[in-house]
Amino acid sequence: MPLLGSHLQYSLANEIHSGRDISKDFQRIVNRRVLPDYFDIIKEPVALSTLRVSLLVLRILAGLEINWWSSKKSARSNTRP
Repeated sequence: MPLLGSHLQYSLANEIHSGRDISKDFQRIVNRRVLPDYFDIIKEPVALSTLRVSLLVLRILAGLEINWWSSKKSARSNTRP
């Protein structure tokens, strides 16, 4: 068996050859009827839109944590005699 399933490999090759931006197809979970062997290859599919939201949340949480540590450090240095 090829690295990718034959239907998936053929579909992706055709789309890339046509010059179409295939990333749009992965903004949402892939349609099982369009690429039936996608779910055989990708065991836990995640849409790009889901990843984008998760990264945004992590960036926000990281910023909050940095701000919290900065305020704690600043408070400690202000209380020393």
